Amino acid sequence: MLAKRMDVVWGETAGVDGQLLLLCPILFTLQVLICGILLVVMAIGNFINTVETLMVKSRFKAKMKRSKSRAELD
Repeated sequence: MLAKRMDVVWGETAGVDGQLLLLCPILFTLQVLICGILLVVMAIGNFINTVETLMVKSRFKAKMKRSKSRAELD
């Protein structure tokens, strides 16, 4: 059989029957799992950053209070 000008590759229909029935649920599950993991990692990073910022601000406020009280004593 000779190839003609309008012959095309089959694409998605080529391959094993039921291949997409296996592939689609696996891809969907992995996508949800990876997105969930990334969301948790970002939430932990955000929490740590917020706590560090609050600690730096409280140290700065305590330092300002100490310098004000020293100025009042002098």
